[in-house]
Amino acid sequence: MKIRVQNIGEVRDKIPLFHGLTNDQVQAIVDVGNLIELEPGRMLCHEGDESTAFFILISGTLKVRAGEISLGKVQAVDVVGEMGFITGMPRSATLEVEASARLIVIAKAEFDTLLASDDHMAARIYRRLVDVLCRRLRASNVQLVRSQIKALSDLTLTI
Repeated sequence: MKIRVQNIGEVRDKIPLFHGLTNDQVQAIVDVGNLIELEPGRMLCHEGDESTAFFILISGTLKVRAGEISLGKVQAVDVVGEMGFITGMPRSATLEVEASARLIVIAKAEFDTLLASDDHMAARIYRRLVDVLCRRLRASNVQLVRSQIKALSDLTLTI
């Protein structure tokens, strides 16, 4: 379903991916997207799937897992599915709807065409996507260190 936006400035301000863009640029991105609504338990994508789109979660919650291992959750106004979208690699995780979700789906072909027409927008969007990936990498590193400390602590207690 195509997206109708009454106040594009409000959308720009609420969604971190759009920060630094003009209202016209945000409108252009929204125009190439489609709005979908999914109920809890539905799968958005599966680990190993081809990465042909990325998603902006407008409302709801998504569970992220690799195999049977839970990797975390995606909350409203966050971007998801961008890694494979940028690299062309298969999906690295499965996304399952935990709480009813509304998402903007941005298809790769349309998005690439749009960015090719506006270098300024392309630079801003890719900068924001790098920010998202760096934030997630930092959080993963912290989680890994905490897990290692806990494992060492548990080992020390049993010796």
